[in-house]
Amino acid sequence: MSTDRMQRVREKRRKRLMVLGVVVVVLLVGYYFGKAYATRQIEGRIVQRLSERGLSITWEDLTWTPWRGLLMEGVSVKENQGERRPVAEVSNVSIHFPPSQFLGKDRVSLWWMKDAKVVLTDAEGTVTLDHVTLRAEARPGEVRITRATLRQQALVADVSGKVATRHPAVKRTDPFVLKLAAFRGALGALDVGSGGPFRVTGTFDVDMRQGAPYPWSTGLRGEGENIVWKGIPMNQAVADGSLSDKGSEISVLCKGEEADVWLTMKRGEWKTTPFTYDGVLKDKAGREDTFKGTYDKKVMH
Repeated sequence: MSTDRMQRVREKRRKRLMVLGVVVVVLLVGYYFGKAYATRQIEGRIVQRLSERGLSITWEDLTWTPWRGLLMEGVSVKENQGERRPVAEVSNVSIHFPPSQFLGKDRVSLWWMKDAKVVLTDAEGTVTLDHVTLRAEARPGEVRITRATLRQQALVADVSGKVATRHPAVKRTDPFVLKLAAFRGALGALDVGSGGPFRVTGTFDVDMRQGAPYPWSTGLRGEGENIVWKGIPMNQAVADGSLSDKGSEISVLCKGEEADVWLTMKRGEWKTTPFTYDGVLKDKAGREDTFKGTYDKKVMH
């Protein structure tokens, strides 16, 4: 190869490297400024939407990447009126807005939690949930939870559902109030201390379009082996429940070493009535006995 030809080849290579370098620099600069712009846009959208519902939000750390979206850690949501009490604390949550969000077309956001700790607070106290994993899609008028899982001792829950919301959103003039009585009661009824796991699956619906109190309903099924429920060891337990703001009914079959139990628990309106229960106890010799009573505030009577 002649000297002139070699020089021309080297010159082409240098130009290609220069072009490549310029492209890399432009991409890095674009990523930096795009990251800052996208982060501000997403932050503003979150703050605005929560403010419309009477809530404020803070976080300890916030990062953004094009493939993961916005990752928020140490999130705290509070009332933005009245006593400004805490409503929820979440160890981590990721939020992604499709590009069409910023073109003014679709209004959709995707939410994820992975093995998060969640603390919910109402006037009666706090409810702590561990190992929460969540996938949800929010759009005007509806939040669809495609999957939500949690672990509480031997309890493993895996549910899906949807929440109907008011659209267009109306700025609240009254303080936001979170009420966990039904949720706290359900966790109390599913108080599986050890063994298992006791797996609960099902669906739920909540209607928040007309304001509190919100109509809600859920259908659940739970089953597990070698568990301890309310201090009672069981070889096997199966439960089917239909719960709502209007009334609830849970049917349970428990098999133990010495006897089996068929139990039905019912409850009317959550604020005013305890669970009532009645059932049949049958031992291995075939002898049967019936029983009934009430369950209220984690105590059986």
